[in-house]
Amino acid sequence: MAEAWNGNPFDAFKYFRDAAKKEVPEALYVTGLQYTENFVVPRSWPIAYQYFKKASQLGLEAAGMAKKEMERRGLDTSTTLDIFAPGKERQK
Repeated sequence: MAEAWNGNPFDAFKYFRDAAKKEVPEALYVTGLQYTENFVVPRSWPIAYQYFKKASQLGLEAAGMAKKEMERRGLDTSTTLDIFAPGKERQK
């Protein structure tokens, strides 16, 4: 049985990241959004871009729009990060 969410944003991030690892497009998108805010995890445009890119490849339109906006602003500074490798999520 799945654990109930307790309202802790750090726990929520873990749940979304776990779902993102299973390539759930909406979870990839929300995890990417977390990396744009500098609240739960340190802001990282390259990591956010990779999450948006993957969600976009899986057909999530909002992620495609976010990816294009990052490209327009020049925030897609790294396309080589492996967002699913352990310990890479906080790399800048």
